[in-house]
Amino acid sequence: MIPTFSRRKFLGLLAASAVMPAAIRRRPVAAAVPAGPIKRVAAINTVCHIRSHAYPIAGRFIFGYPIDGFHHQPEFKLVRMYNDQYAANDLSRGLAAKHGFEISKTVAEALGGERGFDIDAVLLIGEHGSYPSNEIGQILYPRHKLFMEIAGFARAWNIEKLFATGKSPYPVERTLLTTTVLDFAMRSPAAGGKRIEDRAMEVAYAPPADSGYMRGRYTDD
Repeated sequence: MIPTFSRRKFLGLLAASAVMPAAIRRRPVAAAVPAGPIKRVAAINTVCHIRSHAYPIAGRFIFGYPIDGFHHQPEFKLVRMYNDQYAANDLSRGLAAKHGFEISKTVAEALGGERGFDIDAVLLIGEHGSYPSNEIGQILYPRHKLFMEIAGFARAWNIEKLFATGKSPYPVERTLLTTTVLDFAMRSPAAGGKRIEDRAMEVAYAPPADSGYMRGRYTDD
């Protein structure tokens, strides 16, 4: 027997079927237990204001973001921010006062300064700001300059650790392997793409536990 429905009952069932998938999608999922301590982040920006790239990118570490209709706060904490310029509508100072991170005067200070390199991750956001253009209209953002300041501080700090402890912060084998690869990558094209066989490529190593690479649940998404 074919069931019969009143118009009111039919419309009610139709409305329920439309709402149900959304309700199922938004059902809260138990939060995963962090794999370790909260990771400390420094943001190195050209500027930070509304509609600048720094605002939404760094903002995800400050405010968190929604996942399936629920707020998610990542296992990272923005602790310092450096801005190369401050626009009239700058937001960084107000955000720092409200959310408890520091505004640094230099890149080195944002990475730890005299306290040493105490950051787990660095955001380099080089978009927007008042910068000159070259002869073909490209805006000369100081991305390379800021990157070299970040790399220079990290390198200097690791050299200090080497002298202080007598142990290399990174496996020596990694340096040997990467420099060999770069050397052969330059020599092979110069030799017409010749395959280079050398025992130097047999170097192997295991990364230390604190190598800085994200593992586990941070890379599962």
